[in-house]
Amino acid sequence: MDCADYESEIAAWLDGRLAPTNADGVARHVAGCPICGAFARSLRELDAALARRVQLRPLSSDFNGRLRARIEAEAPGDTEVRRTELKRQLQAEYDTTLARMQRRFRSFTSVLDALGLGLLCAGALTAAVLHAPKLVQALPADLQARLGTPMVVGAALGTLVALAGAWLVSRRSTRLTSML
Repeated sequence: MDCADYESEIAAWLDGRLAPTNADGVARHVAGCPICGAFARSLRELDAALARRVQLRPLSSDFNGRLRARIEAEAPGDTEVRRTELKRQLQAEYDTTLARMQRRFRSFTSVLDALGLGLLCAGALTAAVLHAPKLVQALPADLQARLGTPMVVGAALGTLVALAGAWLVSRRSTRLTSML
């Protein structure tokens, strides 16, 4: 241990609150260390100065009994009313916090649903536009003429996939919020 570790030990040693084995070690350190010795002397001087200046008045013999009776007389009804009010306040705060958390969770899932739907639409449209020309070329020539350009076919297919995805996401969100 170094001197900083001994500071609280020295105060406890001077107050007589250390076990004999610890007290012997602190006494040896204080005797051999000039810094800790000076610290112990300053604590002793402070204790002596306080003892001279602060005069404690003795308490009357019935002080403890009177104090206990006064506490018991004032506390029982007051604490029961206070406890009931505190319980009501805590329950209201808990309910408010829980409702706020559920609203935030629902709004968070709505954002995730919208983000997922946007990604689904973008992916479906991109896939349809990229693969529509191959699909259109596989169709008979007269049907190709009626459908129009591959870009129009891709956009139509992408829109259909996006609508199907929106329907699925809305069904999942409804199930999720009904579970909350």
